[in-house]
Amino acid sequence: MVVEDFEKSAATVNARTTPLVPASGIVVTGAGILARTDGEGEAATIISLFAMAFALVGLGFLATALFTHAGRPRVGFAPARTDVAFVHDRLVKKESNAQVGSLLTGVGFVVLLVVIL
Repeated sequence: MVVEDFEKSAATVNARTTPLVPASGIVVTGAGILARTDGEGEAATIISLFAMAFALVGLGFLATALFTHAGRPRVGFAPARTDVAFVHDRLVKKESNAQVGSLLTGVGFVVLLVVIL
């Protein structure tokens, strides 16, 4: 029962963070477009590249969170006591990667807004 609850929590993390992956891509694209414009000046280019770096690192953490398996290590067998520790550790890792990725993407977005405004 505990393992199934952890597996449901892992599915919730996926559902919650999946929309952030394309959002990270949009921040990277926007920062790339702003970095390529020559009329803005050197400072805007540097800040745009800074926003792009944050969004790319955030995208990496979000993708890692989405593809981290947080279920039973042996599917088809009855859950064992060792499965609980495995699933718990993986769920904690998945959640922490999702939170770090969300934070970094958010920082990249705010930096991108600073460049635009």
